[in-house]
Amino acid sequence: MNFKPIFTSLITLISISSLAQDPSDATLKISDAAPPLYIKEWVKGEPIKEYEKGKVYIVEFWTTWCKPCIAAMPHLSELKRKNKDQLEIIGVSVFEDKNTTSEDIKEFVLNMGDKMDYHVAIDDNNKMIDNWFNASNDNKGIPKSFVIDQDSKLAWFGHPKDLEPVINKILAGEWELQSASKEKNEEKNFRELEVHFLDSMNNYIYDLNAKKLNESEFNQKTLDKINEFIVANPELENTPIPTFYIMQSLLSLDPKKAYEYGNSILTSKEIVFKPAWSIVEVIRYHENENKSTLPPEIYLLGAKAFQEYIDQSEYQEVLDLPKLYKNISEWYLKANEEQLAKEALQKANLPRQNTN
Repeated sequence: MNFKPIFTSLITLISISSLAQDPSDATLKISDAAPPLYIKEWVKGEPIKEYEKGKVYIVEFWTTWCKPCIAAMPHLSELKRKNKDQLEIIGVSVFEDKNTTSEDIKEFVLNMGDKMDYHVAIDDNNKMIDNWFNASNDNKGIPKSFVIDQDSKLAWFGHPKDLEPVINKILAGEWELQSASKEKNEEKNFRELEVHFLDSMNNYIYDLNAKKLNESEFNQKTLDKINEFIVANPELENTPIPTFYIMQSLLSLDPKKAYEYGNSILTSKEIVFKPAWSIVEVIRYHENENKSTLPPEIYLLGAKAFQEYIDQSEYQEVLDLPKLYKNISEWYLKANEEQLAKEALQKANLPRQNTN
């Protein structure tokens, strides 16, 4: 028994930056004075030279090749229009390909029109990256938004999909910097716990492989180890990485139990963000690694997990929906659900939305 191929899939389930950086080294934290803007060139809107007291600012990091960034732009524009006099949004172009020129960026912004209805600028020799993005040491990639409150203090940073309730509270005077800082620290601690769990399981499975156990013993010991972690750290329960390991072991031990476990996650009303992609990846892994057909109920579970992944996605317009629905259709067929397979295939043949 050797689980080594799993680890590549697991890495995609957590932020790569979490493995490379120590968030405790952050030099830019919530409640700090907002850093200056380091702008090479303003592409759209009047230049903003300093923060106006009493006004809220969003500094949005984006790039022309980033589909989630492009998908977020109309939502940012609408947020600006709703709060026209109280809010300014500054989109800062970063991480562009070396061959992308200022003219290319200007053309992109021009083509976006009112979908990008706010100030747009270009980073000055990575100074925005260094003094904002890297300084926060919360590098989850882009898009990424920083919010500056009415007193020119950093009030929040994160994915733009989560912006609206933050902005509403700040504008209403209901935002508490202390609580926001505590929440960010809890998020940091959880990421560190994920990395610790992954490293520990990595080492544990390496040791199990060396013992040359039979498949049943191997998987049962893996489940026991995961249970130890979850008992000690209940916040890990039903999160992507443990779910992956549990599903993998159960699928090898007893596919019926694997189905029951996965289905309990997908149908739970208590789990807000379901680790659907973990379920999909385990089924793919097992099918490819063992070169065998799984029971129909496992493919039914996988098709449901695919759909849950689509439903939970931040911006569905950036997904390759035809490909995803084709995969769903194939798994419904293996689950002997011909009508559902037909319906999924019909969705696969729908024209893709253009996000630009």
